[in-house]
Amino acid sequence: MASINPTAGTIRVAQAVVSPYRPARPIQRLILPIIVLTAALSVVFASSGNATVAWVTAFTFASFIFVVNGPAWALAPILINEMTLYSFLNPTFGLSQRTVVVGVAILFAITAISTGHLFDDIKMRRVLIPTLMFVGLVTIMNMQHSEEAYVLEYLRYQLVQVAMLIIAATAVRRVQDVRQIAIVVTAVTVVVSLIVLWQHYGPATAIYGIREGNQKGRAVGLVNSPVSLANQLIFVLPPLLGVFFMTRFRWSRAYMLLPVSVILIAQALNFTYTRSAVFASVPTLVVMALMFGGRRRTIMVGIVILGIFAYFALENTGLIGYRYYQDADDDRSASSHEALQDVSLAIALDHPVDGIGHEAFTTVAPDYLDVVDEEIFQTGGVGAIGDHQPHNDFLNVWLSWGIFTLIAFIGIYIGTFRNYVIAARNADPFMRGLAIGCAGGVVTYGVNSFYHNSLDSSAFLLVYAGFSVAFARMATTQSAR
Repeated sequence: MASINPTAGTIRVAQAVVSPYRPARPIQRLILPIIVLTAALSVVFASSGNATVAWVTAFTFASFIFVVNGPAWALAPILINEMTLYSFLNPTFGLSQRTVVVGVAILFAITAISTGHLFDDIKMRRVLIPTLMFVGLVTIMNMQHSEEAYVLEYLRYQLVQVAMLIIAATAVRRVQDVRQIAIVVTAVTVVVSLIVLWQHYGPATAIYGIREGNQKGRAVGLVNSPVSLANQLIFVLPPLLGVFFMTRFRWSRAYMLLPVSVILIAQALNFTYTRSAVFASVPTLVVMALMFGGRRRTIMVGIVILGIFAYFALENTGLIGYRYYQDADDDRSASSHEALQDVSLAIALDHPVDGIGHEAFTTVAPDYLDVVDEEIFQTGGVGAIGDHQPHNDFLNVWLSWGIFTLIAFIGIYIGTFRNYVIAARNADPFMRGLAIGCAGGVVTYGVNSFYHNSLDSSAFLLVYAGFSVAFARMATTQSAR
């Protein structure tokens, strides 16, 4: 009787999806055409009323020129938009800029999508099935609790993100493309970080995007809040750290740009004064250290210990922003987070199966004031009840759409992280470091979203999910050769 190899099917799929694309043109040769097209499109998008927004929008659409190098490059405009003006409602189209950019990207990536083996590969099923279950359950619960217009609006919002997942999972097939797209995204993030530093040190003269001016001394980048900016920066910083720790040190201009980029982005994150995003660096580095092992593990654990020591040692010195030492006892923002957490949990426990709907929280929440501690009343945090949405994605999913939707939501995290563990077996140092960094990024995103409402704005979780499929496939294919 012939023996059966249970991994043969997976290997065949992996080999199929990484079949060679046509040779890529160096991205340097595409810079001039992109600059020219950006200048032309900036006139078209001048109706935004903000010169910065017009130029950034023009650059985002001009970057579709990169797709001459293959369908993987349809991700470049998507990621550039996510790192700049993802929440911008473009008056030229009457739609969110994310929707338009992803729609155009689908056209360029349709061939890759059609040959992307959406359901016959365990790595894809691991993230796509819980994602589709999540979207389906959300839609069913919205139909139960909300009007048709809201149901369709939220479904469109979710389907755009699902499309981003599929493009990332199916279009990325070569390490060369990953490297070059990473360079472009890092460059854009460094520019945003420089703008953040400008906003911090010279707020009156700095460049802004959607929002004019910072938020009470907190930098906002090109978006409308420091929390949104922090979400952008933590999408890039952990993967960049992973590549940095995996790259052999050498005295060269190209290598030195890597630590400089890390420092600039980390400092920009610091100036958002988003406590959850910064404090998430501790579990992120621990997880990355465990995945690296060896000398790198020792170094990263040492950095964590040194960082914790420095945090306590530098209190009241002015070297670390005072906001990082405030808590619910002396900060209204922190106390409002705690109040929202208490009320959200109480509502979820009272409606565990089908929730209350995604629009009802501000109406229902005031009925639960009795669960809030008296100390929160004294610091003013209770004022957020009835005015703000839950500041916890996991509780928000549970109380809005029920426990089964929460299980599907958590399943996306688990499937994504599992894929990155597989991807971290790649023998290529760059891909191994990137995979470990992305695994750390998933941890960072999860910790940060435990204290904020990322669910209704950020698409980075599903982008991470898509890349996890592509990177895991690359690792599997390499091991099969």
